[in-house]
Amino acid sequence: KLYIMDEQKKKILNRYSFDDLDAIFEIDVSHDGKKIVFSAQQNMQSDLYIFELESETRQQITNDRYNDASPRWSCDDSRIAFTSERTIVEKVNSEQIFYQLRDNILIYHVTNEKFTQVTQDDFNNHSPQWAPADSLLLFISERKDVANYEAIRLETAERARITKTLCGVFPGDLISTGDILVYSCFFNMGWDIYLMNNPLENLEFEPYQKSIVLTPRNDFYQRFNIDRYQRYGKKRGKFKKVFPKTYKRNVTEINFGNAVQSDSLNRAYNRNLDTKPDSIFQIPRITPYRLKMSLDRFWGGMAYSTGVGAIGFVQFSMSDLFGDHGIAVQAGFGGSFDNSDFILNYIFRGSRLDYGLGFIFLTDDTYYNNGWLSSDGFLYDYKILRKRYGGYLLTSYPFNKYWRVDLENFVYQREDSDYIWDEQDEKWQAVNYIDQKALVYKPQLSLVHDNALYGPTGPISGWRASYMINKSFSREFDYLTQYLDFRYYQYLAKQFAIAMRGVGGISLGNDPQVFELWGYNGVRGFDDSDLEGDTKFVGSLELRYPFIEYLKFNFPLPLTISYLRGSLFADVGSVWFRDNGFVGTQNGRLNDLKFGFGFGPRLNVGYFVLKLDIAWNSDWIDTSKPRYYIWLMQDF
Repeated sequence: KLYIMDEQKKKILNRYSFDDLDAIFEIDVSHDGKKIVFSAQQNMQSDLYIFELESETRQQITNDRYNDASPRWSCDDSRIAFTSERTIVEKVNSEQIFYQLRDNILIYHVTNEKFTQVTQDDFNNHSPQWAPADSLLLFISERKDVANYEAIRLETAERARITKTLCGVFPGDLISTGDILVYSCFFNMGWDIYLMNNPLENLEFEPYQKSIVLTPRNDFYQRFNIDRYQRYGKKRGKFKKVFPKTYKRNVTEINFGNAVQSDSLNRAYNRNLDTKPDSIFQIPRITPYRLKMSLDRFWGGMAYSTGVGAIGFVQFSMSDLFGDHGIAVQAGFGGSFDNSDFILNYIFRGSRLDYGLGFIFLTDDTYYNNGWLSSDGFLYDYKILRKRYGGYLLTSYPFNKYWRVDLENFVYQREDSDYIWDEQDEKWQAVNYIDQKALVYKPQLSLVHDNALYGPTGPISGWRASYMINKSFSREFDYLTQYLDFRYYQYLAKQFAIAMRGVGGISLGNDPQVFELWGYNGVRGFDDSDLEGDTKFVGSLELRYPFIEYLKFNFPLPLTISYLRGSLFADVGSVWFRDNGFVGTQNGRLNDLKFGFGFGPRLNVGYFVLKLDIAWNSDWIDTSKPRYYIWLMQDF
């Protein structure tokens, strides 16, 4: 279809449909605004057409098997220059079909309906455009297989080169005054737009052959020796020619019916496939929607602890085709059931107000070295084991595409138990020192924003933020916690991006919640799990960059790695108890303030992102040995 649009009012004024044409590729409007010339495909051949806007009539300019494209009106609208693939280079001997064909520049004279061929080369010339006052005709010439702009004087048949790039140019345009030539060029691993000032000045013209009068004929199969090509597919006995011996060279067209049927790779094209039925419509069968869940995300990590052995973390989510139903599972394993966590969530998103429910079983233990003083005066290692199990209800309401508010209502049983280490039996013994149990109700309100755009391994543009506040209603466990997580992403260029994250939390009350500084929301390179507090902040800065674009192995296993990204990062943070105060530095060293830095590659392997982080921590004077982290999750 052709559309006429008012650019200022942003409205479509007219649309013209041509049912007999399969496609329209290129258009050019005459300078008086009354005619449009375009290249279109009909019955598997490309020709030129002129469409008059006032009378809404169409005139076909060419009608043959040769490919015609890129039409351009002259300044006085008396001629149309275009590209035509009708030159056949006989000296080229190649088994590639149609390799002998070359593009050249032709001109159609509107007044007398005559054709002239401007270029007559054995290399491609295409994409013509007129200089002011029709003094020159510019086009792209692939002389020596490099595309550059050239110009030709039609009256004197002189030719000159305009650009001389080694990487080649791609079709552009000449400003109406002829002072600037704009075109596209691939240079230094990127596509850019270039402006060439005064391209028509100081040109060195050389003699060239004059244009010849051309009478278009539909003689493609007569001129092109197509019967020398052998058919594709499996060999059955002796390799036979496509066409029978009765084929004559003086026919205008060839019937490909036998060749198509004998081609084992052929897939028949039904020309009536897209036509509308006259009277009988086939109504599609409609069946009820069946709920079927599929895996959406999967990530996690694993490590080894000398205290409990192998530990790990896994998280995955599932949803149906419409996204109305979602299930998420999160599990952490720490050597035994008492040191493991489990969370199961279900959410319904079929309406604007989302709601769901979940079940939790969480454990957390804190170890103290020589922290237990017994009645007989001995010091023992002891730990506090906290268990929480119960459920919660969730409601979520989106204000718009990027903002939403979440309300969660937790009801769970909390149990705190105390253990001391028995060196004789080499196991933990339960003691009744701070054994407490309580039923806790805790509502939590969150405000969330997210407009991030993602790359292969994580966000690269936009920002995400979450402010959360929750209150515990229980005599035994009373606290009020606020937590803020802000993340900002700035895309730079060529797949480079800057990522920043700020995390802060504070817990008030008689029994405040405890924050830690290790793990996903901690300082990488710092792994002291004993450090905790009721106040926390962490800041992170990352440079995300393309590391390896494409890497292929053949031995010992065939393996291809693509889009391997890397990250340079630095983390700073701290946790402390407000009653003890905060001491950032002491004697020239970092004290409560912790700093870590490192780097690592990231690879998207489908359902999860495989990450390796190599990190160090430093107190500005000493630097630790490197620590290694393996994650199965995307960047923050």
